[in-house]
Amino acid sequence: MEKEHKPKKHRFRKAYTVHVISDNPDSAGHRYHFSAGMSQFLIIGGFLLAMLTVCYIIYSAMSLHTLRRLQHEQTTLTQQLQSQNAQLSATNNALQNEVSQLSRAINQKIEAEQAAEEEAHAMTLPMGFPLSGAATIAEGAAEEDAEETAPIMQFNGIEIGSSVIATGSGTVIEVSSDATYGYRVVLSHNDGYESVYLNGGVPIVDVGDEVVFAQDLFRIGQGNTHLGYQVRKDGSFINPEELLEING
Repeated sequence: MEKEHKPKKHRFRKAYTVHVISDNPDSAGHRYHFSAGMSQFLIIGGFLLAMLTVCYIIYSAMSLHTLRRLQHEQTTLTQQLQSQNAQLSATNNALQNEVSQLSRAINQKIEAEQAAEEEAHAMTLPMGFPLSGAATIAEGAAEEDAEETAPIMQFNGIEIGSSVIATGSGTVIEVSSDATYGYRVVLSHNDGYESVYLNGGVPIVDVGDEVVFAQDLFRIGQGNTHLGYQVRKDGSFINPEELLEING
């Protein structure tokens, strides 16, 4: 049997002609003829260009979204840093105030300690009044000493029951009899000072005793209201009035 021959199918390829017409009536226009291959190339190229455009638009949108997100994060971070900076500034100001207050407190404490040291040192000098009660001060008289004329202050106690007291803190270095007054008590103080107390009463301290300011040395009673008081500086007698502080 003879085989039947079927007609061979041919792929149908289209060609395109583009006629461009101008608004000018005198112009005949232009015709552009595109072959089938050229038409396919233009279609594929146009499709690819459209795809690239869409991809670019999507990429730009995503980039813009990312940029806005980063800007928002940066703004948030900036606000947080500003808030932290404000808190640190407030903390720093509070610390500076505390430091200033502490510095003032320390300076006040140092000044108080210095004042206390100066007051304590002053208490070791023979600057006080030698009687605990009221007394009158007689005119200064010169007592003849073996080597020199010694300035002396004369006091008359007017209240029986008062005492002869130390004019400054110190150490008793002498308790002896005195031909004129009865007894002599000598105290050694700081800075080379010594105070001498001359009275007819019996001393109530002994050599070596540490006495404090205003401590009793003699008790004033009937017959021993008279007191002689002297001060020595580095072994030499000075005028007691130069140091004596009288209040009232």
